[in-house]
Amino acid sequence: MKVIKDQIKIANEILKRLCENEFINDDELYSKFNDKDDINYIIKFLEQNNLLNAAWFSSGDVAMFNSSDFTCNAVKNNILENEYNKQKQKEEKENFEIELAKSNIEANKLNTEIAKKNEKNKRANDIATWINVSVGLINLGIIIWQLMKAV
Repeated sequence: MKVIKDQIKIANEILKRLCENEFINDDELYSKFNDKDDINYIIKFLEQNNLLNAAWFSSGDVAMFNSSDFTCNAVKNNILENEYNKQKQKEEKENFEIELAKSNIEANKLNTEIAKKNEKNKRANDIATWINVSVGLINLGIIIWQLMKAV
């Protein structure tokens, strides 16, 4: 389950209250927080991470929940916030790596195009070199011929 920053704040507040009271019932919970679906999601998230023990109504709403062995430790060490930050950094790193891969693919395409143009230019330069050498030899021949004729 993925949670957002606002849900982490609510979850931390729930865990703090659990450390103080050891249990919270549904009336207290739903009167404190407005969005019932959001609260149920957060409670399920906390339960899956063994940060509390919940009892559920058949409708899927939380009836009550109490602290687990890890509740107060999570509050004390700010575990949810730290895990959220780690997850955010991981997502940012993955996004950066994706962007880097896209950039590398684009650079490879450009390098391929440049290599093709370089090969084409090399052939043209080789031809021009042979033409220049040939013209130079012809000019040398003409100079030698004119020198022989003048003597």
